[in-house]
Amino acid sequence: MRDRRAIGLLLAASLVTIATVGCADAPVSGNHHMTRPSEPASAQGVSVISNTPSITPEQLLDRPQAEGRALARLLLSLKPASSFTNTGKLVIRAPKKKRSEVVYECRVLVTTTDWTSFYSARIGTNILSRFSVRHSDTSENRYLDERGNPMTAAQIVASFAGSDFSMADLGLDFLRWPDQRVVKWEMKRSFGCKVLESRNPGPVTGGYSKVISWIHEETNGLIQAEAYDARGKLLTEFRPTETEKVDGRHELKEMEIENVQTDTRTTLVFDLGNS
Repeated sequence: MRDRRAIGLLLAASLVTIATVGCADAPVSGNHHMTRPSEPASAQGVSVISNTPSITPEQLLDRPQAEGRALARLLLSLKPASSFTNTGKLVIRAPKKKRSEVVYECRVLVTTTDWTSFYSARIGTNILSRFSVRHSDTSENRYLDERGNPMTAAQIVASFAGSDFSMADLGLDFLRWPDQRVVKWEMKRSFGCKVLESRNPGPVTGGYSKVISWIHEETNGLIQAEAYDARGKLLTEFRPTETEKVDGRHELKEMEIENVQTDTRTTLVFDLGNS
């Protein structure tokens, strides 16, 4: 199986810890300009067919856009090699309220063409939320509710089991938006990072208009992310908070999402021994 340090976070939310990932698509560098085709050789009475190569839409993008799209494609290409199940708990904290805990499970089914994550959350035997999301390299994520019905855009940005995670967070939908740009390089949490800005052309009520991700320059792992509401105000922050050494390597133990507007916070704690 591909390194769980990367896959565990991709399945659980939208942050990836430092993990070595093969880069299938190198970022496109430089600006691209269309070249004029050769003029006909009228003196000889024949036309010369131009050898100018066709220009792809990707080549017409500026460098930040080209690098951004390549980076988003790379992150979306992370795929588990086989089916498995992740378990853990959601620890939900809110001002002036008692901390609550919800049992979390993500069952992953991998096929030759795509992979589907089946999410569920419960307290005791009471099921709070259950849905699935199918991931494919060639199409948008497909969200289904517990009855197998397609979910609307408004439904997938709703809270998952009363936590600060939405279903769209768990599906990494922001990486599929058409506007992806690498806007700068900077240090984040002591790591050198490329800063990826993802913009949503049509955010629904309660959804994100923009997500900024700090991506480790050597491994392409997400270090942190910030999401903004439809008014452009900071809404949530995502970050890994704890790792644990398992079989000689560090794996993600906890990750956190904080809603800065409501002052609420949810920590997703993984049962590493059961993964």
